[in-house]
Amino acid sequence: MSGDDGYRFNERGRPLDIRPDALINVGSWPVHAQDASGNEGVLQATFRIMKRISKAIATELHAPSSRIDVFIIDEDYASWDTHKSLKAQVLGYRVYHESPDHQARSYQLPDGLFHLNLLQQRVIVRGLQGYGQIDWREGDGIVSLRGFQLEDGKFNDLRPLWNALQAIAHIRVKPGPKVGAGAKFKSREAWYAALKEHVLPRQKRITADEREFAAWLGCESPATLFKYMKQWGPAQIQDLRDGRF
Repeated sequence: MSGDDGYRFNERGRPLDIRPDALINVGSWPVHAQDASGNEGVLQATFRIMKRISKAIATELHAPSSRIDVFIIDEDYASWDTHKSLKAQVLGYRVYHESPDHQARSYQLPDGLFHLNLLQQRVIVRGLQGYGQIDWREGDGIVSLRGFQLEDGKFNDLRPLWNALQAIAHIRVKPGPKVGAGAKFKSREAWYAALKEHVLPRQKRITADEREFAAWLGCESPATLFKYMKQWGPAQIQDLRDGRF
């Protein structure tokens, strides 16, 4: 997907003006959700985190600060019959409680609820050109439809995207069963097997930070990484860098 300006992204889900090495893959999970009409389904949410956010991008997105954890979340609705033609992308920053002053989105992940204050949402409808966008400003949404070559004033061609925007803006996490509830690593042996498989072979580990280690191991956050380290070791991040485990 691409737009005429602003924060553009493509079908592979990466913003075109963000280098691949500026994003860390966190993981992908199915999320139970419900739309405004009460239809229930499952979307696949793939999480990436920006290593850093420049002041220019923070200003463009109206982010409260450049010192926040900005996530890019790809939402695929292919397995949800009601919305199977939709693909969306969410940009926002993580918060640890919902605020009535911001438009928030929550995801039920294996480690619990993940709250995001929204900065921007985009959606495509498979088979149609263009995309719909919502820019969030302290709870108020600015809606636009972009990337169209409108022929003969056929404004009805825009209706599927308009409907898609309305749908994703009102989808909420559904309380209920947690996918993969419980610890990801259920034993010391499983934890160290993951370290040897996902950390030890990486040359980049010698300069990696806790967010990169968490992403490689499929942990939701550095806090989850430290939880496992406290339980089973190793004692320090430097031990992971040195391969001492």
